Amino acid sequence: MKSIFKNLFTIISLLVLLSIIPFLISSTSQISDDDIVNTARKHIGEYGDECIKFVRNVLSELDISIGSGSYRNAYMDPDAGALEVSRNEASKGDIIQLSNDSDESTFYDGMHTAIIISKNSDGSFQVIDSNYGYYDSESNKWVRDGIVREHRWNPYSTIEKYKGSNLTPHYYRFWKITESSSNGKEEEKFIDGKYIVSVIMVIDISDSMSDWWDQGVKIESARIAAMKLLDLLETENGLEDRCYQVALVKFDTTASLVQPLTSDFSLLRQKVNDLTTLDNTNIGEGLEKAFNELNTASYNRAYIILLSDGMTNTGLTSDDILQWLRERVGMEIGNIEQPQASLFGFDYSKGIESDSINTVEGTKNAGKLLENTGYKVNVNLNQGTEKALGDLSNDAIFAFFGHGLEGGKGIYFIDEWGYRSILRSYDIPENLNLLLTVLSGCETAKDLQSDENILRAFIGKGSLVGVGFNRVIYLHAANSWYNSFWRALLVDNKTIFEAAQAGTVRLELERYGIDALYFWRMDYRSVVTYPVEKARELRLSDLEEGLEQEEKVALSPIVYTVGFGDPGDLDEDLLISIANITGGEYFYGAEAFSLANIFIKTQHYGTGVVQAEFEGTIFPDEEINAGRFTLKEKQSELKITLNWPGSLLELKLYDPEGKIVDQDYPGVEIWRTESPVYLVIEKPKVGEWSVKILGADVPEEGSPYYVIVSTGDILLERGSTLEFLLIIAFIILIVLIIAPWLFKSKSGRRRIN
Repeated sequence: MKSIFKNLFTIISLLVLLSIIPFLISSTSQISDDDIVNTARKHIGEYGDECIKFVRNVLSELDISIGSGSYRNAYMDPDAGALEVSRNEASKGDIIQLSNDSDESTFYDGMHTAIIISKNSDGSFQVIDSNYGYYDSESNKWVRDGIVREHRWNPYSTIEKYKGSNLTPHYYRFWKITESSSNGKEEEKFIDGKYIVSVIMVIDISDSMSDWWDQGVKIESARIAAMKLLDLLETENGLEDRCYQVALVKFDTTASLVQPLTSDFSLLRQKVNDLTTLDNTNIGEGLEKAFNELNTASYNRAYIILLSDGMTNTGLTSDDILQWLRERVGMEIGNIEQPQASLFGFDYSKGIESDSINTVEGTKNAGKLLENTGYKVNVNLNQGTEKALGDLSNDAIFAFFGHGLEGGKGIYFIDEWGYRSILRSYDIPENLNLLLTVLSGCETAKDLQSDENILRAFIGKGSLVGVGFNRVIYLHAANSWYNSFWRALLVDNKTIFEAAQAGTVRLELERYGIDALYFWRMDYRSVVTYPVEKARELRLSDLEEGLEQEEKVALSPIVYTVGFGDPGDLDEDLLISIANITGGEYFYGAEAFSLANIFIKTQHYGTGVVQAEFEGTIFPDEEINAGRFTLKEKQSELKITLNWPGSLLELKLYDPEGKIVDQDYPGVEIWRTESPVYLVIEKPKVGEWSVKILGADVPEEGSPYYVIVSTGDILLERGSTLEFLLIIAFIILIVLIIAPWLFKSKSGRRRIN
């Protein structure tokens, strides 16, 4: 018995020792990722010499020596203590280095060393380095001047550019480094867990903006539009999901950055108020300043808002501006503008009255997320197989949401006239350039070893990765999974395997006899990624790197343009073209209200599942029924936004029991501004909700309004999980009770023997 206790004591002592080792190590690890980045930032604008010398000097200031070797050998020197990590693991404070591993002693074109600030969702990095250089537009050359800068860099683009140098990327982390408060999260994605949106407002202050038009003086109209947009973004910035940072650029004969990116909206309003008109119009330089500001920023999405009459007369001509813009966002005339995604959704009741399957809304939601990520999206609702086959050769993503044929032998399409057609494995053309195929239909991934399987056929004919189901799936479960998958893939930047598992439940369903739960939520075993090795390793952004550079403009800043002036007194053609090239939209000055709705929509589509949108016109003292929407399952939260251009509207929301949602309603939070109004309800009731609007103070000609409704994740009753935990607790209790008896019994037997 004594030996048993002695052994137990030894084991416990070892466990305690092992548990405190990390604390002992952390107590001596004085240097954090923040220390490296902040030390490097102190030298921005200074002469830093060659890139590797600059990084060496930064580390030296922190008493880190990277050894005496050159390039890779310097970091792997035992004295340096660097650990090489993968690209996916690389984060703030790590070092990126491109080198020719076969020849350490020679410099090859493209070799470079930089310090990581953050990792961007498009595969690039925000870095600090020396001697990266800049493009000199006058000499039309790249100039390397040894200056320290912070900028965006994609090392894989450099590798592609200098193919002959046989460069390999390496990522190094030092043993002394401890994680800062970011805990390894990508800095560009989160500020206290928030999704960052950068907005550059580019305002025309040339002489022509002092002219009058139907709505007043152009510059005053632009100022009012800018102020309203700042009001909206400030309110959005106060919500839990997003962080907006805004910069201000003005231009006349030349352009200047009036205010770098900031979330200080009072300061931004002051800067807008101080704008005055003078001189000529140089739209090209104004846009260039905006793009340059974004080059030094970290963000998830970026937008440029150009407020102008479009009458450019200095610097680049209109044609030159459009050509420069095409090149800036990675396009050339005649090339594919954006990677294309084709999505198919259906209302099957059009063909069979008893078939209630409808995947239209889920398809629309996925389309919006892909559009926000920079894809050219074709949302095909009730289209036949001919449309699918016609687009496949140009698709980077193919997503089907509907009926699968038994045994995974095909997928059912139905067109607007109710005609049903089937796409089978032998129909799929050869040599596809698909990055991803998503077949959200029953049994699409069943019997993957069969040549007749539809998902296997897509992979065999050129799709890099595929996702499907290996069993019969209920619509509610499929809807929940489909929304969770696209958000995890596009917003959270998860690997394809992780995204496929998002929104699934991991319970032994058959064991507990609750197969009905399949009706509401997807079981994790029902979702299949193929080939699974690629799906586990790769994100969509990783796959996108295989695209030709001219085809890829994902996550390029979107430019929205707002025009001010009477017809004939503004160049709408130029403003429309600027917006179209970047995937944006043009608004006439009087329609600036619609621009605000763009940002409201983006917020809802990026952080939830849109359930309904209503818009129209309301008149004085009128109370209208804006619309109804139905929650068919339990949700974590319900979000509603009402926006209008001015005056005073009141939002009236009624729950399924007819109760009005006010400040005293359980679980509600309401944010009221001049406009818009935001309302969030935790755990909203299942059933039909109704939205009414009262025109409390509206001009005689009426006021437009816009309402958008979205929900968070579906909630499940967790009784089964609790039951499982209780069983585990019971087992532990039994072990604790019988352990002494076992020791005693074993000890007794030893004495007898």
